[in-house]
Amino acid sequence: MQDEEKPFIKKYFQSVSTRHEFKIVEMDIRVCRVNLIIHCKTTHNIPNIMKALKGGSARF
Repeated sequence: MQDEEKPFIKKYFQSVSTRHEFKIVEMDIRVCRVNLIIHCKTTHNIPNIMKALKGGSARF
């Protein structure tokens, strides 16, 4: 992963978390993966959260 991609990923994931009303507690961006610790309500559907995060970042 390029260094200029990291700020984009952070900003994009933060906007997705705001839109879907969950909080990113911790984010670790590595070369081939992103590790997240999130805090969400019990009514949230984790697969839908992951789809929202992965979909837009994959298009980038």
